[in-house]
Amino acid sequence: DGQFYIKYNIIGVNESSSDTSFVNIVKPLIKLAGSFTNVFDIRILSFVYLILLLLSIFYFNKYVDLGNLRNNIIFAAILIFVYFDLSYLVYINTLYAEAAFYVLFLLDISLYIKLIKSQKPQIPTTILFFLISVVICGLIKNMFLLFIPFAAMGIYLAVRRKGYMYRIIVALLSLLLIVYPAVNYSNVGYETKDAFNSVFYGALYESSDPKADLNKLKIDEKYAELAGKNTYENLPQYVYEDEFKKEFFEKVSSKNFFKYYILNPKKFVSQYKFVGYNAFETYPKYAGNFTADSGKNADVKAGGFKLYNLLKEKVFPKTLWFVYLIPLLVIALLVGYRKLINNTGIVIMGISVALSSIIVFIIPMINNGLVDISRTMAVYNVTFDALVIMLVCILLHITTKRKQEFKDKYGLSQ
Repeated sequence: DGQFYIKYNIIGVNESSSDTSFVNIVKPLIKLAGSFTNVFDIRILSFVYLILLLLSIFYFNKYVDLGNLRNNIIFAAILIFVYFDLSYLVYINTLYAEAAFYVLFLLDISLYIKLIKSQKPQIPTTILFFLISVVICGLIKNMFLLFIPFAAMGIYLAVRRKGYMYRIIVALLSLLLIVYPAVNYSNVGYETKDAFNSVFYGALYESSDPKADLNKLKIDEKYAELAGKNTYENLPQYVYEDEFKKEFFEKVSSKNFFKYYILNPKKFVSQYKFVGYNAFETYPKYAGNFTADSGKNADVKAGGFKLYNLLKEKVFPKTLWFVYLIPLLVIALLVGYRKLINNTGIVIMGISVALSSIIVFIIPMINNGLVDISRTMAVYNVTFDALVIMLVCILLHITTKRKQEFKDKYGLSQ
């Protein structure tokens, strides 16, 4: 159909795909479809995504109480404005793990709000929350670190509801949440393309001393000539040969990447300035949005609703300070106004989402280098946009509470 057209009929499944939770979910779906037809129609997956997305929006609007009807209408409108933007919806017609994260993260947070708003958190909903959290932590390489915020939210549930049986269930599920992603992470190797880009179009991007950087990554310095190159370029023939794969790909380790950036903070800041500048480019500009039989050119973009994406691109500061300012501001407001919020679970959830945004901001550089930033940063944007919505909700809630206090104490209505 042409490399930039959308294809919705998937033939077979790649058995050598990385052993991530996303692949383990999609493979059975494709194989099940294979029992009836020789192709898997990706629109079936899209339909499932949409149902889950609508369910999460329903839970948000049912269980979030901002003090009055006006505030809740504003909240509902912002949810639709942000998360039904075309820059997000375009992903549900793909097999990218970013699409699964987009839907499952929102569903998981909405389920958690349902739990902490209940006088007695339900066991089935608690189990579902933990299982979705486990899947999310295994979706993409290195995302296992998300077990930290999810475990913090989960453990609070044991405080929320008394009873040995419930607390044993929470303890076991918390253990699963920690162990499964860690084991899954240890079994996931770098795909050839990702490993190459992580090194040469990531750690070595605009490097002043490629040989030294390769040594720090425990990789042979003879490959320094590849610095600044990525897999979308014409590369030397030896890159595709077995000798290179044996010498290079078997040595690439994400642990070395973490160590490399920790020991080289200047390099971290330099590289992530680029990531920060492209942080809000979630709408893919390198590919079209139509199928070959649409009658449109391969590179034509859909003209649907994407006002929020435009707002982010044109208005939001594209700097590291803004990327970190928003989560830190949300944390500060939640802690500072915790008595006014009067719900410890909401405070823990907000802090956990803020921590999640910081974690997933770092992941693309480790996993993919600076390639496909508009796609790989989609996961970060899901968490960041949740913080933006949360910021608005906190301000609405605080001002409403303050007005009510002034009215009760002094009879003031303004």
